[in-house]
Amino acid sequence: MQQPVNNIHHTIERVYRHVVEVGRRDTWRYLVSNPGPRLVTGIPVMDTDPGILCFQHCSAKVFCFELPAKCPICGSHLTTAQFRLLPFRYNEETFNCYTFVLTFLRNLCYGNLSKAATSRTVFCENFIVPRTTAAGKYISLYRKLSDMGCYIQRHPAVEVATVTLPNR
Repeated sequence: MQQPVNNIHHTIERVYRHVVEVGRRDTWRYLVSNPGPRLVTGIPVMDTDPGILCFQHCSAKVFCFELPAKCPICGSHLTTAQFRLLPFRYNEETFNCYTFVLTFLRNLCYGNLSKAATSRTVFCENFIVPRTTAAGKYISLYRKLSDMGCYIQRHPAVEVATVTLPNR
């Protein structure tokens, strides 16, 4: 049996074998399965491999390219199983990481953050762009100080950094 790999991207590259990865605290499992007959259970089956399929039957979420006949975790037949999370496919345009984050923030009900998450544009304008601008200014300042020969050091006891000017 092959050793588990450390990340999902590496797992996906190994399509030619079954690879199960148990993540931190045994909460996530990733499965890459061999191409084979597709199981049709009233769930739309797409022939163009539109992405990764995610479902949850027993204790952990399973990510795969095709719905297997049996659950890779507990071995139950999936044709008669009750799903905790019905199978769905990741889609780059309509259901992606950004969509997931915005949905999560809306459901968090955390004041202005959740209100801004109702629109991609508003969220970018109110939260992403200001922080990116501040980060860009900090990076520019850091580079200028480094180019001048200044030594930048963090003090562990205090949450600030100090700049030591070079001796001239």
